[in-house]
Amino acid sequence: MQPHVLVTYATRYGSTKSIAEEIGRTLEKLAIDVRVERMDRVQDVQPYDGVIVGAPIYRGRWLRDAVRFLRSFRHDLQHRPLAVFGVGIEMWDHKIEGLRLDREHIAEALKKVPELAPVSIGAFAGVLHYQDHPFWERFILKRLGFPEGDFRNPSSIRGWANALGFQYLPPARETKLLPVAPPEPPPAAGGPPTL
Repeated sequence: MQPHVLVTYATRYGSTKSIAEEIGRTLEKLAIDVRVERMDRVQDVQPYDGVIVGAPIYRGRWLRDAVRFLRSFRHDLQHRPLAVFGVGIEMWDHKIEGLRLDREHIAEALKKVPELAPVSIGAFAGVLHYQDHPFWERFILKRLGFPEGDFRNPSSIRGWANALGFQYLPPARETKLLPVAPPEPPPAAGGPPTL
């Protein structure tokens, strides 16, 4: 039976949505039935064999919508593989320090739902366009030295999703090998071998 997985997300400017869609496309290539949906539109998680929750990281915090979602469905999420991811500008240069910081921000948010233990936590760089942000945020972002641009890394996203996909696939069935008949002996030689 084909596993059914929900990839749900919250977003402000669209980066998290595009990453959720990339995760969905990657899982579909593993023959997983995927639904990608905004968090505020999800009514139930019971029909799914697994759930992936993603949200942006702003000012050192994983968006509260994600924590609210996890709290709302915590009883059902305890009984299926759960993975979470965050999208933040701290990873713009794809260095390990940004990854560590973003994962720490997500881990801090997960303390609010201690009964949930995700099988994986992903962190990805997003997109930063200054014109999308209010003046005071632009000022802070520039002051902190964050450059403007699209810093998404599709191969990193697909790699995480591929590794995660195997959490949702059913275990491989045991294959029984059929006995193989021994080879027949060569025909008896009727004389000296010919060269």
